[in-house]
Amino acid sequence: MEIDLYLKLMEEIKARMKAVRDIMTKKTTTSFEQTNIEFACLQIRKILELITMGSLVANQELLKSINADYSNYWNAKRTLSKIEILNSHFYPEPIIEKPSSREGVINDLVSVKSDYLTREKLEIIYDSCCNIIHANNPFADNINYDYYAARISEWYRLIMALLRIHLVKFKEGEMYLIHMEEKDGRVHGYHFSQCEE
Repeated sequence: MEIDLYLKLMEEIKARMKAVRDIMTKKTTTSFEQTNIEFACLQIRKILELITMGSLVANQELLKSINADYSNYWNAKRTLSKIEILNSHFYPEPIIEKPSSREGVINDLVSVKSDYLTREKLEIIYDSCCNIIHANNPFADNINYDYYAARISEWYRLIMALLRIHLVKFKEGEMYLIHMEEKDGRVHGYHFSQCEE
């Protein structure tokens, strides 16, 4: 089932996010500061690709309808562009749950409007992380490790703001509310439909 595959991707993101956090807080180390930064950037790049793969999973049926060979998609930017043609609402929507004053409603779902990983920011960060994963050419400008070290925490925060609680739209009208952390430590998805008031 698509939602099971989506949740599996989110679990992998959680594990990779923990690895980034452990390196950046010096809970663990590769024993060399430059490789710590490279490791964190590689994980962030993979996390961005996994977010993209989540959009791919959520739109698998649409891609099948145009006979797209989505099993060969891997580049985040190109994949997002292809999905967007089919579904303009493909990107995860970050949500805040606020206690509701409406009878019979526990929480209202409020869209986050700013300060999260937008699709545009995803592409910029993806490109930045691609630049550090290759060996430095001694005849070109040196990799600015200070630039990356100063940004990893911010990139981490933006990813968390996007995914902590988010909506993902499958097919036409089918939606899931995703909680990245529940009491059991697992990612959970809650199916629901929008209703008219």
